Amino acid sequence: MKSDKIMDAIGMIDEELIAEAHTEIIKRKRISKKMIISLVAAIIILLSFGLTSFARAYDPVLDEILYTVFPDIAMNLKPVNLSDENNGIKMEVISAEKEGKRAYIYISMEDLEGNRIDETIDLYDSVMLNLPFGFMGNCDKIGFDKETGKATFLITIDRRNGIPMPKGKVTFSVGCFLSGRMEPEGFVDEIDLTKADLEPKIEVETQKYRKLKDKYEPGSIQNKIYWFAYERIPRVIQNIFDLNENYFEYESYREETEKYLADSGKAFYTSETGAEFVSMGFIDDELHIKVYYGNRHYSDHIGFLTIFDENGNEIHTSNMKYIRNFGEVEPNLFAPTETWVDYTFDISPDEIKGCRLYAKYWKYQNYVEGDWEITFRIP
Repeated sequence: MKSDKIMDAIGMIDEELIAEAHTEIIKRKRISKKMIISLVAAIIILLSFGLTSFARAYDPVLDEILYTVFPDIAMNLKPVNLSDENNGIKMEVISAEKEGKRAYIYISMEDLEGNRIDETIDLYDSVMLNLPFGFMGNCDKIGFDKETGKATFLITIDRRNGIPMPKGKVTFSVGCFLSGRMEPEGFVDEIDLTKADLEPKIEVETQKYRKLKDKYEPGSIQNKIYWFAYERIPRVIQNIFDLNENYFEYESYREETEKYLADSGKAFYTSETGAEFVSMGFIDDELHIKVYYGNRHYSDHIGFLTIFDENGNEIHTSNMKYIRNFGEVEPNLFAPTETWVDYTFDISPDEIKGCRLYAKYWKYQNYVEGDWEITFRIP
């Protein structure tokens, strides 16, 4: 799920869960069937991320394969091997390298005191990088070793406009993580959809959207000058002096009005994850169901609802309206706090008979904060 998020501001990138890779320990110097299977898996991984970059960012298991099949690449590995311990958790920057406009950082997280890390670990948007230029990036979970309890991640930094990655030090940090994910799902027959209120209390919200446009005529000298400055001046300086105000201007171009259910008070149903169904009713011939998920910062708690009609056809929600979803909760500045979600289904009161509600929830049971930070030079 989670998933896809990119931060463009200085000193911060988001992570998204994209892929997991797994390798098996093999005996060196003897090609066996198990080794061939592991080798094929390794080649797929290497081709996905680039041979040299990924090779410099893995563990001894992959090194065994590399020394057997790609000895030249293995000999060029440039490990970092720097670690930081906090709150009983060890973070290690295993290796890093830059290749053209991209840089790769391979890290691991390991619990030295217990089992707070498992295969469901999520660094939860707390990955930060201090770099003196604009970039895009992502953090991919590569795998989890049950024997050692160690989880590994590959951080990819992509500099804009194809400009080569410069030499220099990088400060990499992680502020928290989640683990122990539970994902219960099933029909919620305790909720009778035919009991939905035909005249519920509603709230109305009107939003005015603005679009960004160039301040000067595209292609003009002024336009080229300010775009050059926007791309070259470090973001931290732009933010301090509000330089963006000189580069862009906004214009209003549309308004959108949304209607959603008001809170009805006490929940009429509570899921096993603690999600509270607080109201259910029809607005403009559409079924709305409002659910309270509490403080999502410590659990990333959310649910996905579907309705099955009497013929077994699925009716998916056409809108998930998040209400009062964000607040300033450290270490994630815009982490979810008190959250209600209003789900909308394109189904009228005349069509609701015989329908059943199906729910799938997503909730982490462990939240661990820390201050893990390592400064190193990308080889």
